[in-house]
Amino acid sequence: MGRFTGEDFAKARRHGKFTDVDFLTSNFSGYQLVLEMFYKDGRPARKKNIYVDKTRKQRITDNVNNGK
Repeated sequence: MGRFTGEDFAKARRHGKFTDVDFLTSNFSGYQLVLEMFYKDGRPARKKNIYVDKTRKQRITDNVNNGK
């Protein structure tokens, strides 16, 4: 799970990404599935967001709002 905090969270929320997340319960953070790719030859790691359907997104939001 990738965690969005600080200015990244605020910017994403302004653009409508984490509107269902209770920001006080989640400590001003939002979560999304992320694929991290690491390389052996010293290149920096790459991150790609994984977009899921509504039911899985709602499950992630419910877990965040419940403090998990």
